[in-house]
Amino acid sequence: MGRGRYERQAAAQGYRNGYEDGTLRTAEGVLRVKVPQVRGLEEPYRSQVWAHVAKTSDRLKTLIVEMVVGGMSQRDIEAALEKA
Repeated sequence: MGRGRYERQAAAQGYRNGYEDGTLRTAEGVLRVKVPQVRGLEEPYRSQVWAHVAKTSDRLKTLIVEMVVGGMSQRDIEAALEKA
């Protein structure tokens, strides 16, 4: 937001408003994270850190491809991932 914690600016350029739930899918499982919310902006706020983190990890994508190549159906893959 271009300012430090508790730092004020004369012209309001949005304000922090808590957190919203987010998910990150990894080979180890689903991680539940808190993503900052910002109000009062023309465009939705997106964290620079969150932009560099993929929603699904490369390792998980590789595991899914290996399961498909190994002959598993989509239902079998979904069931295997849910059990894990």
